[in-house]
Amino acid sequence: MIDTSLALKRIWALAQIPEREKQEIDEGELQQRIARWIERELGAEVESIRRQDRWRPAWFVKSRRGAVELPLYVRGERNVRQGWPLDLEMRITQVLFEEGIPVPRIYGMCDDPKAIVMQWVQGSRDLSGYTFDEKQKIERQYVEILARLHSIDISRFTAIGLEAPRTRKEIASAFIGPARAAFVAQKVAPDGFVAFLDRWIDEHIPPELIDVSLVTGDPGQFLVQDGQITALHDFETAHLGSPWTDVACLRVREFPRELDEEEPLTDAVMLMKHYASIRNRTLDPTILNFFHLLLAASTFYVIHPNFHMARADLAVWRKWEIRAARQVLGCMADIHGIQLETVAPPQEAFREDILTFESLRMAIEGLATRSAMDIFNKDNALALVSSLAASSRIGAQLAEQECNDVEMLTGIRPASSLETESLIERAVRDGAPDESLIHFFNRRSQRRRFIIAQAYPNLWQYELPPLSTRLAS
Repeated sequence: MIDTSLALKRIWALAQIPEREKQEIDEGELQQRIARWIERELGAEVESIRRQDRWRPAWFVKSRRGAVELPLYVRGERNVRQGWPLDLEMRITQVLFEEGIPVPRIYGMCDDPKAIVMQWVQGSRDLSGYTFDEKQKIERQYVEILARLHSIDISRFTAIGLEAPRTRKEIASAFIGPARAAFVAQKVAPDGFVAFLDRWIDEHIPPELIDVSLVTGDPGQFLVQDGQITALHDFETAHLGSPWTDVACLRVREFPRELDEEEPLTDAVMLMKHYASIRNRTLDPTILNFFHLLLAASTFYVIHPNFHMARADLAVWRKWEIRAARQVLGCMADIHGIQLETVAPPQEAFREDILTFESLRMAIEGLATRSAMDIFNKDNALALVSSLAASSRIGAQLAEQECNDVEMLTGIRPASSLETESLIERAVRDGAPDESLIHFFNRRSQRRRFIIAQAYPNLWQYELPPLSTRLAS
């Protein structure tokens, strides 16, 4: 379950005022560097810079050249290890712009901080003001653009440095390959689930993989204004691979979103069928489940070290882990034709330290917030407190259930979480059946969900109805 001492260290880190002030000073310096680059390279006068309220560094810039306004969006590098460099994302976006795909115009690459400087396209991801029929019209418009994007000759992209996969294994690995390499480079401890993912992915590559196109890598990201799509955006994981990668992963956009301005797609399966009719293709649930699984699985390869170091945002990463696990396991269950069991929540025990956790929560609630980042950090601290309280009430029961499951799977009762992962890795290597491992990880992800359920109650909405059933209806 949760390491109480480590979580308390993370809460303490959030309360360190000098570190907060240092972050704000660093932010001011970054904005000055961006402004100097814009003035030097674009000959524009910067009027204002605003940091986007998200985990990835990005800024909205108002500038002008003479009497002409020049609104810019500056997109920085991610703070996690990945296989796609930022300058490649810039070149891909430029090709798409030249091919008539609605994307932001590229102005260049700022060297310090390293960031793409592009057009600030007007529009919103918020579709809540549209009727259901209007939303579906916009979503079909997106799929039509996606079909055009997939039809671009791949030579345009090999010319800028993308490598075209040739075999079905290379096509299947085009997206997940860099994530798997990142895991190898940053692995710090045994990880049973990643070991299982490695084996399962290699053994279940669909045989009918032929088509290769540019793949956005994270579909369903677009801006809308007055009912029309103004731009597709976010090509950080774009690559050459199977177009079914994007189509399959439309299902991810059906889930509840994290941000108020984002809204789920109305019906991903409807959009899959629309795409198939445009390109005269047949939808195969096994292929679609496989590529949806790969997108969700990439989370585990990239965030592995986050659970082995002191971080203020531990609860956020645990949430992402659980979301991804529910999708991976749902896709596997559909491919294997098995039913995932539902784990009953444990009986909560009264603990005398609950008053202490509640007092800590109240203390954090009372902290002043001077910026959007302060609010983000405060929310993280509250999520950690909630998780600690839940671990105090039900952690021992869940840990006992985990030990029972590991013993049933491996024949050995683990003495620690580290030994648990080592035992599972060994079970994977020794050929434990897929179905047994799927059921084990299904129960584990639900137990972990109980710990952070109060902090993130919508995690119960990340369950996948079988795609094979939905496509048949």
